[in-house]
Amino acid sequence: MISFAPIAFDFLICILAFWFGYSANRGGTCLVVAAHELQQRRRPRMFVGFVAASAAAGLVAIPLAWSGTLNATLPLSTSVNGLLIIGAIAFGLGALINDTCLLGSLARLGDGEMRLLALPAGLAVGILAADFGRFGPVATWPSVIARPSAPGAATLLALSVVLALAVIFVSRKTPPRRRQSWAFGASMIGLGITGGLLYALSPAWTFADLIQRGLPLRMSPTGEVALVAVIASVAGAITASGAMRDFG
Repeated sequence: MISFAPIAFDFLICILAFWFGYSANRGGTCLVVAAHELQQRRRPRMFVGFVAASAAAGLVAIPLAWSGTLNATLPLSTSVNGLLIIGAIAFGLGALINDTCLLGSLARLGDGEMRLLALPAGLAVGILAADFGRFGPVATWPSVIARPSAPGAATLLALSVVLALAVIFVSRKTPPRRRQSWAFGASMIGLGITGGLLYALSPAWTFADLIQRGLPLRMSPTGEVALVAVIASVAGAITASGAMRDFG
């Protein structure tokens, strides 16, 4: 007898990925923009929006992992090593040169910037370098907030306060722009909620996981649902871009 549970789960992941892509495009989400705000000492609206999204993600992912619903869990923690630092620096330089981060690339793909389709080549090189550049297995351990605990409860309380303050900050605008500000805040919270759900339910759904599955790696491939999830997220970004043109 055919089990429809895996199909229903994959469908749920696609819906979340679509919403994630839609929110990313509506919010104009990009870490490079956030960095430019801080560098130019402008009002850090995008940066605080990311803070709100991160807090919302934690407030969704942690309780979901505690409940074990749909086998939700928090990925293992890992140590910081030299290869990770080099990769982070290269990622930052690439985002600076490209004038957009990986998340911002998803949003801009929805706007029709086809030049960003060159990203898979860079991701493939980075993943291969990480796989063959390792000298041994990476040490991992369970997250300290993976199970209900005092540190976990304190984390949820702190995230609640951070989210409230961040929402107040991004929503404080002059009357003519208040509607736009609330739309931005809602987009970032939507991004955080869907990101948190995806992180707990199927963390290996991203564009990078999709590229990883097609490479000859020593590490175990992940992201069985990555192909349809990435397509769904790009479709969400395109839908949001079209909606903004229609109502703009």
